[in-house]
Amino acid sequence: EKQFTFICGTKPYDGYPTEEAYRARFTPITIVSHGEKDFYYDHMPVYTGGNVYFNGDKIKGASPERFRILRDGYAEDGRNTYYLGRKVSRR
Repeated sequence: EKQFTFICGTKPYDGYPTEEAYRARFTPITIVSHGEKDFYYDHMPVYTGGNVYFNGDKIKGASPERFRILRDGYAEDGRNTYYLGRKVSRR
């Protein structure tokens, strides 16, 4: 039986710089010491906190801490119930 290992979610961005590290590259000293390399095209910071996606749709206003995936395509965030990414009821 084949086993598949997929890298998904935010894992591909683990090596990306923080905003502080990215901005630190743009000082007069680092620009001169960078030589011919054009670091304007290096990886930029990626912000992932506070976003909830379900079935490819961004769930606006949902809390990542309270969001739970249920069965058969349903999810809830403590206030609302979602089916396949669409809000279907409010508590």
